[in-house]
Amino acid sequence: MDFFDQLFAPLVPVLGVGVVNFIIALIILIAGYIVAKLIERAVVAVLMRTDLDNRLARAMNSDPEEEPSVERALARFIFYLIMLFVLIAFFRRLGLDFITAPLNQLIASFVLFLPNLVAAIVIVAVGYLLARIARGLVT
Repeated sequence: MDFFDQLFAPLVPVLGVGVVNFIIALIILIAGYIVAKLIERAVVAVLMRTDLDNRLARAMNSDPEEEPSVERALARFIFYLIMLFVLIAFFRRLGLDFITAPLNQLIASFVLFLPNLVAAIVIVAVGYLLARIARGLVT
């Protein structure tokens, strides 16, 4: 038995297992949403201190006000990633395995994609460094 099962055990005879599981799932969903929003705001605050938007805009020779906010896009991505895990926990608590199975496959596909993403970032970084070196040699 987990924490919620022990906490709501006295309500099972009164409300039934289905209603208690729904209440627990709703608590998981609401708490997960609040945590995801807090983390999203924290990520925006931390990334705003790095001045990431302005640096990327200068690197691309554009106006930082015209470009979409990189900080907010990354924070939104992290929010949705956290909410994906929250939804899996929510649906699993309700016993809806036909919904959690595709979501688990989505996460597995994302995890398998991560090494390719890291390799691409390394290749871009090395290319950028080589271009800076070449530019220094030419000028």
